[in-house]
Amino acid sequence: MGSGLPRQRGSVVRLPSANGCSIPGVGGCTARDIFAYLPVHAWPAILDALVDRAVAKDEEVVRVLAGLLPSVDWQVRTAAKQALLRYAWRGHEATLQQTSVHLSHPLPGVRQLAAEVLAVVAPRGHAATVQALAALVHDHDIEVARVSTRSLIAVAQPGDDTALDSLVSSNKKDILAEVAGALAHISGRGDARVVARLLEILDEARWWVRLAALRALAFVASPEEKNQRVLHFLERGEEARWYVRQEEALQLIGVGAPVAADDEPLDPEDICMRAAALQALCEELASRDKEIKP
Repeated sequence: MGSGLPRQRGSVVRLPSANGCSIPGVGGCTARDIFAYLPVHAWPAILDALVDRAVAKDEEVVRVLAGLLPSVDWQVRTAAKQALLRYAWRGHEATLQQTSVHLSHPLPGVRQLAAEVLAVVAPRGHAATVQALAALVHDHDIEVARVSTRSLIAVAQPGDDTALDSLVSSNKKDILAEVAGALAHISGRGDARVVARLLEILDEARWWVRLAALRALAFVASPEEKNQRVLHFLERGEEARWYVRQEEALQLIGVGAPVAADDEPLDPEDICMRAAALQALCEELASRDKEIKP
């Protein structure tokens, strides 16, 4: 198949380490036959076809797909990620090992894709993956840090100290909303360090970050919480659950709060957007089950 495709300069990619390995379930063709040279735009369709025709739980298919994650062409590594997410199975140790090595790759895009794959493949509580993702929460690339924060939700066990220590110590302002969301999922109720960090995030400049911190506080604050700032924004309801004090919360997100003389008033669209976000939070808290919703 590969020999019949045009080889345009700068638009083809060669599969690394194909070595002529046979991929069972793909008509007896070899990886070299299929992938020797492909135009970049052909990779999504080719990898989809590979996944569709491969037998279930074939480790050679996983090896080929994971080997494409560090491609220098973003189209190729994105196609490999999508195919791997379709094909890989949770808890497969070989996939975990082959994907984890890319978490230290020099390209941020490769680290990001590896974190996304691990969120799907790693079993809950997989210590090595939690440790690796927790480290990437502090990655210098903001998107890698954001994806790693979200991935911890899928992998870390509730109360995992490695994950919580990393999240609480994160000071990247662009991902604080994700940090608050992750803390809501992973922290147990009444963890003093988490409550203290969320109270700090309530002072952030971006209103949606403050709202995310308020949501997290409603999930993690102890039923016996005495902190006056928590009690200012939240009130206890049935079954010792916390609910939002709406007037105070509106002021927290800048709706209804006094406007300083040098500040521009909010436009109606912005007011409606903020109010709708708060309403969605109130509805979530009113209808939640015992487990935190994603």
